[in-house]
Amino acid sequence: PGQSEFVAALDLRPANNLIVKMDARLDKSTGLLTWRFTSLDADTQEPTDDPEAGFLNPNKKSPEGEGSVVFFVTPKPGLTTGTEIRNKARIVFDVNAPIDTPEWLNTIDDSKPVSQVLQLLAQQPAASFEVKWSGTDSGAGVESYTVYVSENGGAFTVWQKDTPDTSAMFTGQAGRTYSFYSVARDAVSNREDAPTTPDATTAVATATPSGATLQFGQATYSVAEGTTNVVLTVTRSGDGTGEVSVGVSNSGTLAEPCVTLSGVAQQRCDFIGGLARLTFAPGETSKTFTVLIIDDVFVEGAETVQLNLTGATGGASVGAQSGATLTITDNDTASSSVNPINTVDFFVRQQYLDFLNRDPDTGGFNDWRNVLNTCGTNQGGLGSPVTCDRVQVSSGFYRSTEFTERGYFIFRFYNAVLGRLPLYTDFISDLSSLSDSQSPAEQQGRIATFIAGFMMRDEFSAKYPGLATSANAAQFVARLEELAQVSLPETIPPQRPDQPPQFTRSQLIQMMGSGQKTAAETVRAFVEQQAVYDKFFYRGFVAMQYFGYLRRDPEQAGYDDWVRVLTSGDAPTGIQPGDYRHLIFGFIYATEYRQRFGQ
Repeated sequence: PGQSEFVAALDLRPANNLIVKMDARLDKSTGLLTWRFTSLDADTQEPTDDPEAGFLNPNKKSPEGEGSVVFFVTPKPGLTTGTEIRNKARIVFDVNAPIDTPEWLNTIDDSKPVSQVLQLLAQQPAASFEVKWSGTDSGAGVESYTVYVSENGGAFTVWQKDTPDTSAMFTGQAGRTYSFYSVARDAVSNREDAPTTPDATTAVATATPSGATLQFGQATYSVAEGTTNVVLTVTRSGDGTGEVSVGVSNSGTLAEPCVTLSGVAQQRCDFIGGLARLTFAPGETSKTFTVLIIDDVFVEGAETVQLNLTGATGGASVGAQSGATLTITDNDTASSSVNPINTVDFFVRQQYLDFLNRDPDTGGFNDWRNVLNTCGTNQGGLGSPVTCDRVQVSSGFYRSTEFTERGYFIFRFYNAVLGRLPLYTDFISDLSSLSDSQSPAEQQGRIATFIAGFMMRDEFSAKYPGLATSANAAQFVARLEELAQVSLPETIPPQRPDQPPQFTRSQLIQMMGSGQKTAAETVRAFVEQQAVYDKFFYRGFVAMQYFGYLRRDPEQAGYDDWVRVLTSGDAPTGIQPGDYRHLIFGFIYATEYRQRFGQ
């Protein structure tokens, strides 16, 4: 900055035996900016005499011979919107005729855009309603809007951030008042000043007790063991105006060996699912959930599991059909010595069931199956190449984006927010609330709903008594750090493009204290900080082996030992830190895992 000339040499070796001398100069009297690039032979330091040996190749196949320079000019003070700045360049290669470029035009935009949230009804009949906004800009045009909301006259917080959209559905709560205003940003980053008063205000009508009744659609369901899944329906009758929810539990035991013939279907042996919380939006009259079926080879006859609805919220109640019986009819008539987990198709499907809590999609299933089928003569089994064997395939599910954004998020949330491991039943039930999302937007909405509901739980309230307010932002963040045993940094490390926004401790406190973030948004931001992510990654990796492969809570001693080995390695046995292969191998070839499906 402040210089009118710049000279440098760029060494292109070893890819090209050249030194490129770069000489850039600005003539302040004429405004002429000149760049000169000279290719020098690295050995002689003299210009090369070979026309094809320069740093810029002949443009035989575009763009191999194309280059460009970029420069930035600060406009003179006082230039008004609409002022045109024109520029063109002349390019000369050696002694060839000059090449003149087309004229480039930049137009000054020094005006801020103007926007507003459109007027709303004085009172909304339902908790969810559409909010619209619009804006204009005399220069480059409006590029995005940030819309703020205030509840009951409180501090304004960001609702929609830098969105190109001009409408969205807002969901409030009965009996509360909401005010909105928008701030527009144009295509050259001029930003509108925030208004001193809101653009629009509305109130959500006070709800009467829901009076909704939630119950199973039928008393009995039946599915053949060879069928992949069965879908069960819960219906809502009566008042349908408010949001209500209900939990689903089941009688499947987690303790008995799968070979036990008791007539009762077991969670880890015969099916996966049946632990969930179903949320009905206003107007919704039915919800479904899926129970995934495991086709083992035990001769066990028909088995049943009782599914129950519990813990209705939102003023709803559980109806007379509060339970349903699911019967799984056996497809085995004679015992088999072949454990189905030894087959490629069964193994791959089971990874989807155990880690992603869903049946496989066709494309993904075929891809993973192909990896194992072409992985040596043992098709990914013992003795197969480590780049494609069963350990490598299974690790791909834990390390997948789908799992880390759902399963690992749930695990990390319990550890970071409550300071404890989730129980298996906690994990599976909460994971179901994030599963089967159809779009990124739906996934984000489900995460927000999960956090809001989590903060209503008694355990959360007991650990954060009266702290989830903007006035107690510093204490709230300090309590999060205390329970997670993580100290947020005071400087932000370099951020990767795939990371959620990273904040310092002071920034997180300031944003919650100013109302820029709610307590729920602060919790989510904390859980998504890299320091928190890294803190629990190995612990989560170990816990998921228990939750996924064994479908049970870990025994503490075994869990602690696996975490120790994965974190620090084990010198006597030569295991290196971070060796997840050793961990996964121990579980997928464990007798307890294999006996879920056969002998």
